[in-house]
Amino acid sequence: MPSIIDKLEDGVYSHAVDLNRFEENMKRRAIGFLRDMADDINKLLSETTLKTGEDARLNELKRQIENIISESHKSAKADMRSQLIDFAPIEEKATVDIMNDALEVKVFNTAMTPGQLRAIVDDNLIRGAVASAWWDRLEDNTKNRIVKGIQLGFSEGESIEDMKDRLLGKRTGQFETYVVGDKVRRRYERKGGWISMSDKDAESLVRTAVHNVSSKVRDDTYMANLDVIDAVESVATLDSRTTTICASYDGLRWTADGHKPIGGHGKAYLPTPRHWGCRSTHVPVISALDELDNIAKQKGFKIPPAIRASVSGPQPATQSMDSWLKKQSVSRQNRIVGGKQKGDLFRKGKLKLKDFTNRRGDPLTLEELKRKGN
Repeated sequence: MPSIIDKLEDGVYSHAVDLNRFEENMKRRAIGFLRDMADDINKLLSETTLKTGEDARLNELKRQIENIISESHKSAKADMRSQLIDFAPIEEKATVDIMNDALEVKVFNTAMTPGQLRAIVDDNLIRGAVASAWWDRLEDNTKNRIVKGIQLGFSEGESIEDMKDRLLGKRTGQFETYVVGDKVRRRYERKGGWISMSDKDAESLVRTAVHNVSSKVRDDTYMANLDVIDAVESVATLDSRTTTICASYDGLRWTADGHKPIGGHGKAYLPTPRHWGCRSTHVPVISALDELDNIAKQKGFKIPPAIRASVSGPQPATQSMDSWLKKQSVSRQNRIVGGKQKGDLFRKGKLKLKDFTNRRGDPLTLEELKRKGN
């Protein structure tokens, strides 16, 4: 019979499908506001009759474009917050359901208040800044690209159509649909352009924000059940996009209370997401059988004998990233560990994935790895 940790991992990966669907919908909504922004800028440029040297009119055009960019980013920021506030209690319930399904008994319950869940959305940090601050940075970056690009175009005598192609992307002659809020809209498609960087930044921000909220809700749920959760284990997504840091943390455990390393690996606990676009997570290690029995009895349930046997004693680790990576192609191995020479060290069996980063999770240089492997 699969161990509890195996069932928890299966539950997390199954839920990841729903999580990815939600993330994709969030990205579509965010990009929709930027599509509207691009169309408004396109219309404004199409209507202009500016000529080189008309500084006052150029400044007014720049001001109007900055306002368009500001309003679009404010709308996208507010929409993401609203979606995440609705998402947080759903994620808490999903986390509780995963744990209950693994035990085949409804031992756990949701416990966070709406205020606590809202605080997770508003206060949780992404690389040292809250999500709203990242939207402000994205707004500034977009203004810098587009407004300066327009100023450059007029100073060099570029035509309006060439300027729009350069900044907003080239026309494909095809139509595309997009979503703004809950409304579906249609427009002539443009590909590329300087504005495409804003699309990529927004998608990365949304992806990271979704997983940030998901991970924080999950970790807080574990912390609320320390009486039966002994430890947490890092689980990486097993594919070629997994970064060196997440690969090196895969399968490592820390105490649930205090996050002290378990098993001698010495690596500091790092909450997920650990980097932009991170999809790693933590699963709980549940082995407090007596306490689980007591909680189940208080609720009128009985833990099935097979589950009791699975919980009793040390919980085995999930499939390790090392085991998975050994079965992959050389090119994929190189991509994950950070190059051919590092890949050679892994293939020779001199180093395991956890050895490729230091205790803080920073990737080690090739020279440091060679010294470690000797």
